[in-house]
Amino acid sequence: MDAGISECNSGWQCNDGGIGSCCQSIVNALEKRKKEMLKRQKTGRVAQKWKHWCGAALLLAGCLIFFSPNLHQQYQDKRIQKEIAEFHMQSEPEEKSDLFGKIQRYNQELFESGQNCLYEPAYVEKAPEIDGIVSDKMFGYVEIPSIDCTLPLYLGASEEKLNQGAAVLGGTSVPIGGNNTNCVIAAHRGWKQQVYFKYIDALKHGDCIIVTNPWERLEYVVSDIQVIEPDEIERIKIQSGTDQVTLITCHPYRSSGKYRYVVSAKRKETGTVGVSEAGKKVFVQDNESAQNCIRTNSDQTIWQETKIRYAGVAVLAGFVIFTVYRNVKGGKRKDAENRACG
Repeated sequence: MDAGISECNSGWQCNDGGIGSCCQSIVNALEKRKKEMLKRQKTGRVAQKWKHWCGAALLLAGCLIFFSPNLHQQYQDKRIQKEIAEFHMQSEPEEKSDLFGKIQRYNQELFESGQNCLYEPAYVEKAPEIDGIVSDKMFGYVEIPSIDCTLPLYLGASEEKLNQGAAVLGGTSVPIGGNNTNCVIAAHRGWKQQVYFKYIDALKHGDCIIVTNPWERLEYVVSDIQVIEPDEIERIKIQSGTDQVTLITCHPYRSSGKYRYVVSAKRKETGTVGVSEAGKKVFVQDNESAQNCIRTNSDQTIWQETKIRYAGVAVLAGFVIFTVYRNVKGGKRKDAENRACG
C-alpha cells in the first residue's frame, strides 16, 4: 500500500490500479465529456445558423414569387414604351402615303370578298401581302385607358406575335379606319406573368379604345360586348357601312379558350348613340341577346389567383418566423443547461 501511494504521489501511476489510476480515469472522462459538449455546442450553433439562413432564403424566395408578376410587368411596360418610341421615329408620313392607298384598296377588296379566308386557321396567322408592309415589325399600338392597357400591334396573329403584344387577325381589316372596315385585334388573356387582355371584361359600353397606326391616331368607343363560340366567325366580320375595331380574347380567364370574349367599338365620330332618361349619353348595344352569357365573369377567378399568392406568402412567412423563434428559444435553453453543467 505504501509503495502504491508513493508512486501515486510521484505521477499518479499505480501499478496495482490504485487511487491514482481511478482519479486519472475520472479526469480523462471529464475532459472527454467536455470536448464532446463543446463539439455539440459548435455543431448546434452551425446548424442554427444554417436554419436561420435557410429560413431567410425561403422568405426571400416567397417574396420574389409574390412580386415576380409585378416586376415582370414593369419590365414589359418599359419594353413596350421603348418599342413605341422607336415606332414613332421610324419614318415620315409622306414616305407612307403610297402604302396607305394600297392598304385602302386591300381593305375594300377584303370587304367585297366576304372574308371567307377567316375560316382557314393558317390564314389568320398571316400578315396581308401588301408591298411595303414588313410582317414582323410593329404596325402601331393599341391603348385601352379604362383598363390601363397599352400593347404593340402586329399584323398577323401568329403565336410569336401574340407573345409580343396584340395582333390583327389575318383576313380582317388593316387598322387605318374607313368605311366598311373591322380590324379584329387579338391578345392573350394574361400570359407568362404579363397582363395583355386579362381585365378585358372590365370594359363597359362607352369606354374608349385608341389605335395608333403610322399615319394617325384613331379613337373608337365600345358599342357591343359578346361572348361567342370559337367557331362563330360571322360575329367578327365587317359590318357594312361601319368603321370599327374588335378586341377578342379567350373567356373565361384560365379556361383554356372555351369561349371568346368580343368587344366591338365604333369610330368615335360615327358611333351609334342614344340618350338615357337622365340625359347621359349611352352607346347602344348591337346584340342584346349576347348579354345573357357575358356574366360568366372572370373577376372571381382573378381574385382567387391573387388570394393564393397572398396566402402562400403568409404561410411561408409564418413558417419562417416559427422556425426562427423555435431555434432562438432552443439555443437559449441549451446555453442555460451548459452553464449549469459547467
